Amino acid sequence: MAVKAMIRRAAEVGIFICTLAVLAPAVGQASTLPAVEQLTGITMDRSRLWGPGRLSTGHDGALYVVDSLNNHILKFDRNGNLEADLGFPRPSAVAAAPDGTLYVGSHLDYAVTIVKNGKVAGMLGKGKNEFRSIRDIAYDAAAGRIYVVDNVGNAVRVFDAAGRDLGSIDGVNLPIGIEVTAEAIYIIDAPIVQEQGSLTTSSRISIFDKAYTPIGTIDDYGKDQIFRPTDIAVADGILYVTDAALQSVVLFDASGKYLGEIQSIAGEMRTAVSLAISADSILYVSSSETHSIQMFDLAAGGVQ
Repeated sequence: MAVKAMIRRAAEVGIFICTLAVLAPAVGQASTLPAVEQLTGITMDRSRLWGPGRLSTGHDGALYVVDSLNNHILKFDRNGNLEADLGFPRPSAVAAAPDGTLYVGSHLDYAVTIVKNGKVAGMLGKGKNEFRSIRDIAYDAAAGRIYVVDNVGNAVRVFDAAGRDLGSIDGVNLPIGIEVTAEAIYIIDAPIVQEQGSLTTSSRISIFDKAYTPIGTIDDYGKDQIFRPTDIAVADGILYVTDAALQSVVLFDASGKYLGEIQSIAGEMRTAVSLAISADSILYVSSSETHSIQMFDLAAGGVQ
């Protein structure tokens, strides 16, 4: 049975709480879920924040926000205060390494640039025109590898920290988002399916082990679970998936069991593009339609 996330206002304490109504856990289902408090999000003048896209969090708690329309990447601290404005031509994705190194994708030259201490330190692969598109980037701290999602090129490319090409992950179709943990790789892609006698694309999360062997999928498209997933993050055994159609963050356990949803109280999570979770359990969600970043504390009240 599905567990639906209900949002209520905790008037007695004057804060907003998103409470996940937990039923008896099924086999393989996570037994605890976060108690989520919605925080004050980031809303700026649209000359500064017009089209927030891909997000990444740094080891120092910083949040990096790609704004391709304004040709820059904004850096915020944990509380949503602007720290830096990094000019970059047509950025499409960013990933931050623990040492502060940034891997920035651009659709100007279809390359991923390595930025260290604010300066260009190289590029992945051969540099310009290495990719046909760059939809997402993930950094694997354990292996020192960078994963680049090339939707148009229909591939997830793998590189080492120095930019050397290590090949690609096969078995995905039109990938758009990726998350890498110590145990697995999660890729949002669009398999070809037959519907009413014609071929079309669906939505799924393809799961691989660290040797790039397929180990499972989450593909409950059309069952009030995922319709248009755009990004994925994993924390404490729970999968968080932004869904642009549902205007929410959908939660699954490690076995793919649907757990519930996190929604913005005032409905600001429209056309959710990306999400990121900081080391101190702050969930950030970018909303292109409302030109904002929604913020949630996943450790607001412990677990339920």
